[in-house]
Amino acid sequence: MHVLCQPKLFSPSEILDEFEGYSQKEVDFTIEARNYERFFLNFRGSQTTYIPLVYSEFCTDKVLCIEYVEGVKVKELGSNKHRKAIAEHL
Repeated sequence: MHVLCQPKLFSPSEILDEFEGYSQKEVDFTIEARNYERFFLNFRGSQTTYIPLVYSEFCTDKVLCIEYVEGVKVKELGSNKHRKAIAEHL
């Protein structure tokens, strides 16, 4: 019997180090601001999707400042059937 691959054993410290790295990126709002700007450019001209503007001059690693947009929560759109039809349309 041939074994195709050996399972890699992970040490708890490796897992924690990796988690810490990802966590720090997740809470750095300057990275999130760049992601918003990328989405804004990708959906520019879309008839169905609106991405709020990012006010970069007010953003820091701890503050994300974006445009306030009036809207309706999906759960307020009526029945499940109605919400499903809207989702399929998008």
